[in-house]
Amino acid sequence: MSQSHKVQTTTVTPVGGRILVRRHAPDIFTRQGLLIPDNAVRPAENGTVLAIGKKRRKQPHVDVEVGDEVVLEQFVGTEICVDGEWLTLISRDQLHAINKDALDTV
Repeated sequence: MSQSHKVQTTTVTPVGGRILVRRHAPDIFTRQGLLIPDNAVRPAENGTVLAIGKKRRKQPHVDVEVGDEVVLEQFVGTEICVDGEWLTLISRDQLHAINKDALDTV
């Protein structure tokens, strides 16, 4: 389960090889057009990288850059609030993939 913290500053720099991600808005409608209740909406599995901390020596190399679309687990990381927006702070090994198709269509 993720932890939640309030951050008062507008600039957040991850440390220790962590990655700051803005999750995409989850789907609130089913394919048939039915509204999903708030208590049943699951966090998005993808997001955009906002900031990257310096890698530690023993951490795996992840070739990710700021602005990349990434795939991550639903219930992972630490949620922080920056200027009223909820962001997710994850470690490099919790990142599953970089969505290259999303980068080509932007």
